[in-house]
Amino acid sequence: MAPSVEIQSKYQIQNTHEKSQDAPVQQSVGKPTGHENTPEILDPVKINVAGSLPSWLGGVLYRTATWHTNIHSLICTHSIRVRFPGPGKFNIPLGDNSMYHIQHPFDGLSLVHRFEFDGSSNTVTYNSRYTAKGVEKRIIERDNTLLFFGPDPCKTVFDKISSVFHHITGMGKIRDRQDNDPSSEIINVAVTPNYPIPRGERFEGLGSQGLVVKTDANMVQVLDEVTLEPKKIFTYTDFEPDIIGQLSAAHHQEDPATGETVNFVMEMGAMVQFHVFSVSPSGVTTKFEPIYQNLVDPDEKRSALKPAYVHSFSMTEKYIVVPNYPYWFSYGGLSTLWHGSIYESFFWDGTKPTLFHVLDRETKKHVATFQADAYFAFHTVGAWDEEDIDGDDVIVFDVCAYESADIIGASFGYGKKTGDGEAASTENGRKSRRGSAAGLENGRASRRGSAAGLENGRTSRRGSTVGMENGRWSRRGSAAGIKLAKMDEEKLSFLVAPPPTPRHPTFQDNMDDDEERPPVRPSEVRRYRLEGVNKVAYAQADESGAYTKYKRPHADYTVVAEDVELPRMDPRRTCKPYRYVYGVCDSEYGDSYANASSAGLITGLIKADTEAGPSASLKWDKPGCSCSEPIFIPDPESDVEDHGVILSIVNVKGEGTRKDSCFMLVLDAKDMSEIAKADIGEYNAATFHGSFRDAAGRNVAIN
Repeated sequence: MAPSVEIQSKYQIQNTHEKSQDAPVQQSVGKPTGHENTPEILDPVKINVAGSLPSWLGGVLYRTATWHTNIHSLICTHSIRVRFPGPGKFNIPLGDNSMYHIQHPFDGLSLVHRFEFDGSSNTVTYNSRYTAKGVEKRIIERDNTLLFFGPDPCKTVFDKISSVFHHITGMGKIRDRQDNDPSSEIINVAVTPNYPIPRGERFEGLGSQGLVVKTDANMVQVLDEVTLEPKKIFTYTDFEPDIIGQLSAAHHQEDPATGETVNFVMEMGAMVQFHVFSVSPSGVTTKFEPIYQNLVDPDEKRSALKPAYVHSFSMTEKYIVVPNYPYWFSYGGLSTLWHGSIYESFFWDGTKPTLFHVLDRETKKHVATFQADAYFAFHTVGAWDEEDIDGDDVIVFDVCAYESADIIGASFGYGKKTGDGEAASTENGRKSRRGSAAGLENGRASRRGSAAGLENGRTSRRGSTVGMENGRWSRRGSAAGIKLAKMDEEKLSFLVAPPPTPRHPTFQDNMDDDEERPPVRPSEVRRYRLEGVNKVAYAQADESGAYTKYKRPHADYTVVAEDVELPRMDPRRTCKPYRYVYGVCDSEYGDSYANASSAGLITGLIKADTEAGPSASLKWDKPGCSCSEPIFIPDPESDVEDHGVILSIVNVKGEGTRKDSCFMLVLDAKDMSEIAKADIGEYNAATFHGSFRDAAGRNVAIN
C-alpha cells in the first residue's frame, strides 16, 4: 500500500499584519466542507497485488484526478502548509481569517496517477503528482482572474467588477504566466499519451508527441511520461494561428487507420464558430470549414449558433458529428468573466432542438445539420458508417444521454464521501433549497437569491454589457475592440451588476418549496441514426427552394443500454459497429450517481450488451465501494470483443476504526469477475478519465 505522506508547499504567503501575542501558532479558519484530499506519491512504489494479473498485461495506465486542496494558513509569516490526506475538503483558509471554498469537484486542483503493470511478474508500480501547484499560488495571492467551473461564493459585486477589469486588461500576460509556470492552470479531465505536440521554438526538446492532459478549455498541459512533472502549456492555436477560440472538447477523436488526431475549438462572440481540425502523425495540421450556422434554416438570424457546452463528439471513417445541445453560455460567453464561473453562465432551453453538425472528412466541408429533440450528454460511445437501400450514407453513433442538463447540478456531489458533514443541509437526501451558503439549490442558483447581485433568483438587470462594443467580442479574444484597456478599476465602479443570464423554467422551477424534487434519471445509451446524409446535404445546399423534402431532417434514436456513464469499449472497434460498452452505474448500496449533490457518490461497474438489451447486463457492485471509469484493455492474443480486462480505481468508505481506502480493481471483462486488486492507499481518489499504453509505448486504450 502506498504510504501516507505530508507535503510542505513550496509557496509562502506573507501577512502584513503584526502577529498578535495571543494568537495560536495555527488557527482553524471557517468550516471545511465537501471533498477530501488525495496525496501525491512522487517516488514510484510497488503496491500489493492480491490475485493474479494476466501475463500479457504490461504497460502504463494514466488517470486524471483532483487533489482536493486544503491549505492550512498559519498566522503571519509562517509558511502555507499542506497535508495529505488532510481533514479539510476543497477549502482554502487564507491569511485574513477567511475561507476560500472550491464548490465543484471539477475544480479540484489537478492530480495525475501513473500505474505501471507487469503481468509477467504480477507487479504494479505506482506514482502520482500534483500538476496545478501554480493554481494554489494564484488562489493564495488572491488572483481574481481564476475561472472555475463551479461558483465562487466569495466574490462580491465589486470583486466581480475587478475580475472583469483584470481579465480584459491582463489577457496578454496569460502566455507569459503559462510559460513561466506550466502548473498555473487547472487542466484535469482527460490524459492522453503520444499526443501531437506543436512545432516551433517554444516547444524545442518536447519531441513530436508526448503525454498531455486536456480539459474543456483551449489549453493542453504536457507532462513528463514518468515523473509526471508539468513541462509546458500550449493551446490548439499553436498548431495553426487560425484555430482560435476559448473552449474545446476534453475528448478528442483518433482515427486508428490514419493516426489522425481530431478535435475542435469553439470561438465565442458575436459569431459563434466551431473550428474543427486534424493533426497527422507527421505533424501536418488540416483545418475544416468552420461550423457557424444551422443549415436547417438559411435565415441569417435564425441560423446563427449559440455557444454550447460540448464535452465530446463523434467520428466515423467518413464524417465528424459535432453536437450543439441547447445548453448555452449566455451573452456569447461574456458572463463567464463576470461570474468567474462556467456553471453560472449556462442556461438550458429544452424547447429548442439539439443540433448535429456533420462535416465530410474528405472535403473538409460542413455539409449538413440534423435536428433532434433536446437532450444533454457528456460522453459519446461508438460511431460508424452504414448505407441505406438507396446507397446513401447513414451515420450511426451512440451517446450517454440525459433528458436535460440537470445532471450538471447533480455533479456537485461527484467525489464526495457519503455521509460527510453536508448531510445536515439536506432534505430527503437532496440539498436543501434553503440551505446553501453559496446560493445554490439542487445544484442551481438559488431561487431565493444570493448576495452575488441576484434578484428573485436571477441576475440583476440593472447592469451593463461589460466589456462589449456594439454587442460583440473581439474576434481573437484580446482587448482589441473593447473600450476598457485604459480604464482603471475605480472607473469601472459603475458596473453594479452583470448582464442577466437567461433562465428557462423547468419542471422543478415550477414546484412549491416544500415539494420533493423528482430525481435526475441516470443516462441511457441512445443510438442515433442520421439517415440520407447526401440527400440532406444536397437539399440544404440548394438555394432555389425547390428541393425541400430533406431540408429539415429529424434524427431519431433507440435505447440500446441503460444506466451507463463514463463509457468505454473495445478500442479496436473505433469507427466500427460494437456490441459491449463498459461504464459506471448506479449501486444498489447508495443513491443514484445522478442525484449525488449532497449525499456523496456510490457507483458500481456495468457491462452492457447493446445487442441483447438491458436484461443481459453484468455488474460488479459491492457495499461501500465507489468505482471510477472502467478502462477495457483487450487481450492482444484474441480478436473476441470482450476478451480482456477492466481496470478501475475503487474507493472504499471507512467505517468505525477502518479508514477510507482505494485500490486498483482488475476484472475479467467477459464475466465481470474479480481476478486481482492492488491496494493504493488509505485515502479516496476521485478520478475522471484514463488512458493505457502498452510496454512498447503504443497507445492501446486512450481518452
